[in-house]
Amino acid sequence: FDLSAEEAGQMMATWRAAFGMGQEEVTRLGNQVNALTNAFGGSPAAVSAMITRIGPLGDVAGVSAGSIGALAQLMNSVGIESEIGATGIK
Repeated sequence: FDLSAEEAGQMMATWRAAFGMGQEEVTRLGNQVNALTNAFGGSPAAVSAMITRIGPLGDVAGVSAGSIGALAQLMNSVGIESEIGATGIK
């Protein structure tokens, strides 16, 4: 993701708290982001930033973290910046 170990750890901790995930689920979401950006484009760091900005709002709306990740990847792959994409998804 082109993140330092500290940034990656902070991101994972935020995901765990925001989505109520265990480490296995956080790892799965990270792998999903990596696979989507490898296959369809986009920046893993930007997609992760969108997911982090949205946080638990997906749960409130009944949308899984994986679905939020897919939406974020799609928006980023067409050039939408993470802050604007997160606002759009919200």
